[in-house]
Amino acid sequence: MLALVSGVAPPASAAPAADAVCKPVDCDDQDGDFHDPTGEFGIVERRPDGVHVRGAARDIDGGPVTVDISIDGTKVGSLVANQPGDVFAGVVTPRNGTRVCAIARNVGPGLNGDLGCEFLTISVDPYGAFDELVHANGLVTLRGWTIDPDSVAPTDVHVYVDNVWTGVPVRAGGARPDIGQSNPPYGPDHGFAVTLPENPNDGTHTVCVYGMNTGPGIGTTNTQLGCKTYTVRHLPFGGYDELTRTGSTLTVRGWAADPDQKTTPVLVDVSVDNAVVRTVTANGARPDIGASMPDYGPAHGFAVDVAAAMTAGNHTVCVSARNLSLGALGSVSLGCKAYSVRSPVAQPVVAYEAMSKQVELDWADDSAAQRFRVERLEGGSWRLLTDNAGRSAWTDASLTPDTEYCYRVTAVNDRPSEATGSVCARTLKLPLPAVTDVRITAATDTSITLHWRDNALEETGQVVAWKVAGADGGTAKRVELPASAGTGEMTYTVTGLTPNTEYEVGTLPAAPGFEPSTYAIVRGWTSGPPVVMSFTATPNRVEACVPADVTLRWQVKGAARVVVNRGNTELANRPHSGQAAFEDSVAAGRTDGNVTYTITVVGVDGRTTTSSTSVQRTTSLPLFKRIEFTNTGYHTLEAGYYNLNGDRIELIDSISPGGTIGVDPGHCQVRRLQIVDPATGRIAFEIGDRGLILGHDQGEYLQYSAG
Repeated sequence: MLALVSGVAPPASAAPAADAVCKPVDCDDQDGDFHDPTGEFGIVERRPDGVHVRGAARDIDGGPVTVDISIDGTKVGSLVANQPGDVFAGVVTPRNGTRVCAIARNVGPGLNGDLGCEFLTISVDPYGAFDELVHANGLVTLRGWTIDPDSVAPTDVHVYVDNVWTGVPVRAGGARPDIGQSNPPYGPDHGFAVTLPENPNDGTHTVCVYGMNTGPGIGTTNTQLGCKTYTVRHLPFGGYDELTRTGSTLTVRGWAADPDQKTTPVLVDVSVDNAVVRTVTANGARPDIGASMPDYGPAHGFAVDVAAAMTAGNHTVCVSARNLSLGALGSVSLGCKAYSVRSPVAQPVVAYEAMSKQVELDWADDSAAQRFRVERLEGGSWRLLTDNAGRSAWTDASLTPDTEYCYRVTAVNDRPSEATGSVCARTLKLPLPAVTDVRITAATDTSITLHWRDNALEETGQVVAWKVAGADGGTAKRVELPASAGTGEMTYTVTGLTPNTEYEVGTLPAAPGFEPSTYAIVRGWTSGPPVVMSFTATPNRVEACVPADVTLRWQVKGAARVVVNRGNTELANRPHSGQAAFEDSVAAGRTDGNVTYTITVVGVDGRTTTSSTSVQRTTSLPLFKRIEFTNTGYHTLEAGYYNLNGDRIELIDSISPGGTIGVDPGHCQVRRLQIVDPATGRIAFEIGDRGLILGHDQGEYLQYSAG
């Protein structure tokens, strides 16, 4: 057993702290002398004035014992076990929780004693229920009850509609015997019933009820007792089904009804561009409405004609139903629809292009027009050819050659607006006989001679046209030659052409009033020296001593053969058929630069064209094949290779006064060459960046003197 000796307490490690809590048996077993307080705890009751507790506590070392009461681990009061039988009883302050515990404070030696816990829901905030919501005749009645556990007196209830307080405090003091039976300490007078006007706005509204906190409890939270909803529908409703426009008249169709007077017709306002133009009673027959809403009946339709606004542009037609009875608004929009009015159409200015059997009409497109009507004059009256022509062209085919036809084109839109333009055209005569036996008989660097046979007798001229062959040949040039008598062989030489270029050359007979014949076209090349269009090396720059594979590419035209050389070494010798441009390539081997390649192109007529390209060598260090040094001083010098730290790594040779030494760095070797006076360490010769050089068979041959 631990005991005090000479009034000195035992060390802290010898026993738990004085206010430590443990089970009475455990504590007694620990020190073995039963000095810890013991007792029991078993009565807890929530009443309006607080939490009532009762138990017993005793300590063999003296008394009375003080007992601490906690709720969910927080101390709420202390009682003294000073009643007969070591009983403690009293009221402690309530707080929200579910676990009420008692701890007996130790007197003298020993530890505090745990008297146990009781589980009971302790509340300091209001509780209750929102039982009922009744919505009828524009009123909302609410019923329920609430109790604040800190008081038996009636408490207040606040009502919120759509999250806004109504501003009307409600006292929950009505008789509710059922509540008194289930909550004996508080009595039955905690019910509430209140009637409020409904929110007049159509839609669903949410009502929430709060019990307002009161009393001395620890906690000030108002309690939501619940929320309920109700739906308001007083405003008229319906449908805006259709808007049509015929000229300057609008037809508006739909239906409308009011839920407060279901069978009574509703007045409907029709507005155009925000201005009311007509009010109509929605009492027309709508069997579909009667079938879907039998209690409303079918007499709720409307169909009304109103004047349209006819300024060009977009316009809006809106429909609203007037409210008959309850509701927050005087009228409700049933929707809006739009229509547009086009500008008046412009008169088409009609042009034409006539052939022997057809006339192609064309005119400027008019964005205001919705369609174009084309008519042809026949026997003194107009015959409709089409009522929906293309936006700016229409072709009348299967006509008689050399005949006059008159047309009119009318632009139309639904404004309504129409405008007409007219034109007369004469079809051409059938084409003259086409030429035959068209061929090129000669070509020079700048000319092509065309031959053909003329088969027409009525032509007034012969047209010759030419352009560079291919899609990108540009616009053809043309010349009209005077007609020759009768038929027969003809030639013409086209001049001013580009050498070594392919051309399309054609001819046809021409005469006024005749449909043009089709060109008889042939292709041919001008002569000329071959052309090197491009000759490149890839890559075109190479680092010294880092060889790369080189590819040569070329594009030439007018070539019969291509020869590519590197110096005297032939890399490619390739024939080619035809004068057209072609591309090719050849692998040129490896090099570290400073090499030139040549291309020789032999033309179809034996003429040649030569071009060249090169691969340049790049280097960050000077290139040397050999360095010769002459000692012009009075002291013997030494030539050597050094590292970047200045340490000599190889002695090349000594150089006596007046002597000469030759140094070959070695192909593609990086060296740091220095000529040094060994007696003083003086550097007599150094070249490049800190003496660094790159040996190369094609490098510089340097002769230098110093002493």
